Amino acid sequence: MEQNDFSSIFICILEDLAEPISYLPAGLLIGIAAAIIYSRLILRGNPKKAGLLWVFTAYLYAAANTVYFSREPGSREGIDWMLLESWGASPSSKAFVIENILLTIPLGLLLPLLWRPCRKIWICVGIGVLAGVGIELLQLITKRGYCQADDVWTNTLGAFLGWCIWRLACAVFEKQSADTFRLP
Repeated sequence: MEQNDFSSIFICILEDLAEPISYLPAGLLIGIAAAIIYSRLILRGNPKKAGLLWVFTAYLYAAANTVYFSREPGSREGIDWMLLESWGASPSSKAFVIENILLTIPLGLLLPLLWRPCRKIWICVGIGVLAGVGIELLQLITKRGYCQADDVWTNTLGAFLGWCIWRLACAVFEKQSADTFRLP
């Protein structure tokens, strides 16, 4: 791919990110309410978990609006089971594939922080698979999006990359902590 292709894809991604970013203020407000309820009822005032819930709720709100609620019912119809079909030749088709990966990186990153079982890769990535399949089935039934196998694997890849980022951060912070407290 040429430099011009990369810049065209990057520009498409930036333009497409305007919509999900526009959902974040409402998501953050909803997240505050969820964090307060979660903090009081379950965590008895654990501010770190409440803060993570706040971010996670805002993410879920923005993601749900992006992949589902921003689309008119019946506006899109079709199934595409061919893998790698979405990549296409245009910068916008390549941007859509990358955006689908980016969509679930926060899922893979935040789940292990919020729910201990998701620290196992197979559980976290499994939830990424289920999220991708769920999104595609809901889009198929309501005709709010094209049902594509590519979207499931790119969502799965995003969850995997998010989990890898979480794991790398854990390793870095554990090493820093060990180095900080090591006796000479």
